[in-house]
Amino acid sequence: MREIKFKGLGVDGKWWYGETKPQGENHVNLATFFANLHAGAINPETLGEYTGLHDKKGTEIYEGDILCSHSGLALPITVGKTHSYRFMWGKDLLCKADSIYGKVIGNIYENTELMEVRNGQAAGMLQAIYANPTRMPRAKP
Repeated sequence: MREIKFKGLGVDGKWWYGETKPQGENHVNLATFFANLHAGAINPETLGEYTGLHDKKGTEIYEGDILCSHSGLALPITVGKTHSYRFMWGKDLLCKADSIYGKVIGNIYENTELMEVRNGQAAGMLQAIYANPTRMPRAKP
């Protein structure tokens, strides 16, 4: 069973983490985290739930993070409404294999340049596959 944790960007510009056993700076218990969220100290638009997975470098993966695969495909982590509240990586369910070989390269709140689409082409490493999933980039041999 995964640990229940959340993160959100505070109005002070720092990421705050709410967890059952807080450890470290900017880590608070869940009750304090949600009290701060309700009081406006944490931007509710940036609220992200912990997926229970780590990337290849050991970084925790949260909803809203951008995960880059070993092939260079970078997509945000979202919650899929059509899959009974499952974490999604692009149009696919997020699985442990994605996290083992992937790397968190940013998030959709602070790294908006990774999410921009210009003239039908995604900026940075993010590929516009939503319209045509068969156009996913592949690793070069």
